[in-house]
Order: sequence, then C-alpha cells, then structure tokens
Amino acid sequence: MPDKPSRVAVGVTGASGALYAVRTLAALLAAGVRVDLVVSDFGRRLLADELGPDAAAGRLGPYLTARYGVAVAPGALTVHRNRDAGAAIASGTSPCDAMVIVPCSMKTLAGVAHGLSRNLIERAADVALKERRPLVIVPRETPLPWLLALATGAWVAGFDVIYACEDVDFDRRHGLRSMPARLGVARALGLSRLLHVVAVAGLAGLAWLAPLGPVYLAGVGGVALLLAYEQSLVSAADLSRVKQAFDLNGYVGILYLTATAAAIHAG
Repeated sequence: MPDKPSRVAVGVTGASGALYAVRTLAALLAAGVRVDLVVSDFGRRLLADELGPDAAAGRLGPYLTARYGVAVAPGALTVHRNRDAGAAIASGTSPCDAMVIVPCSMKTLAGVAHGLSRNLIERAADVALKERRPLVIVPRETPLPWLLALATGAWVAGFDVIYACEDVDFDRRHGLRSMPARLGVARALGLSRLLHVVAVAGLAGLAWLAPLGPVYLAGVGGVALLLAYEQSLVSAADLSRVKQAFDLNGYVGILYLTATAAAIHAG
C-alpha cells in the first residue's frame, strides 16, 4: 500500500457507533482520499437512529459537508448498495488501497472471519485479505460478551474433551483426530482441566467488569466446585464414569443461570 492511500473502501454495519463512521469518513475525505462507502441495511437504520434523518446513507455527502465544512471537500464519496455484488470493490482488480469496517457488528466480523462473502461489505473485506491489503475492523462490543464467550467456549470444550475420551479407540481406528486420539487420554484430560480453569476465571472476571456482586461470585464458586468434581470422576486409568461427569454440566448451567439472574435482580 502506498504511504498515503488514494482510495479506501468503508463499510458501515449496524453495531452502535455511527459517530465513529462519520468521523472516519470526514478524516479520509479531508485527506483527499476517494472513499467507496457501503452501508448495510442495519447500518442505514443506525445512521438515522443515532445521527438523525439528515445522515441517511444517500445524503451522507451533504451531511458531512454541513457538519465539517469545506474540510471534507478534497475527497470524493461514492455510495454502493450492500447487495451490489458487481461493484468494483468486489473484485481483486479494484484499485482500493485499504478497507475499514466501522462500526463492525459481530455478525459481520464472523462473516469476514469465515469468508462467507454474503454481501458487498463481506466480499470487499475478503478481497482486501486476499490481496493482502490493510483491513481495519472496529467492533463496537464491550469486553463482557467476549469474556462470556471465552468462558462458555472453554467450559463446553472442556467437557467435550472428557466425553471424547470414551471414543478414543474408535477415533484411532478410523483416523479421527479428536484430542484424546491426538494427545492421549492423560494429556487430553489435562487439557480439559486447563479449559475449565479458564472457564471459571472468565466467569469470575465478569464480576470485575460488571457490578454483579457476591451472589454472582457465590454462583461462580459453586460452578468451580461442580467442575472440580466433574474432573475428579474421570482419569486415564478409569473412564467408566464419563457419562456421569458429562451429565453434571446440566447442573452447572442451571446453577450459573440462577446465580446470574439472582445477582441481576438483587442489583
């Protein structure tokens, strides 16, 4: 990419933070950059809801001029429909130097990460990655969903590894690359214990980020005890109680849900 990009694609999705989008557009235009703008359906609603009807996608040019004055005059703004799969920025031959998605919803982030190319924003991002151009993603989520997703994922992965130990011989015979088949049962159970430690730490971390109080922490303590008991039921030498260990996870979910609901109600 040149030191100073001359053409940048900008995607706006429905995550909260319309002001970030217009400030980014204003800065690019003020620098004399040609901007190819794509706004998703929810992004269009976001602009109107957070900035008013004058900020509709089709009227962003006049809106930016009214808000920032002649400072944005050096650049050029082209608006594309998100369903326009034939737009120039959907092709690797496009002269775009970079792309930014601001704000970026988690749905769009997932689509970009998995290369789904369901719409022009995702397709243009896919092109940027393919052509090794800078792609800036500005997610508008607080740490809470990320931490909860990490904790939940670690918890699920931990008990899934335990359950997979029961089928290790079958997996090896048929060339399936489960964790127990790849690492051995003892190491796989060690990984499961580590994942459950991460899960408990993540759940406890939520209490630090949000004022959930002692009721929530007591619930997390109960979850930790249940997971510790779950781990104690299985070993590399004795897998006879795998189903019993697996079934404990239902109580883990009920306990955590109850403690969280009680903490929110008390708060």
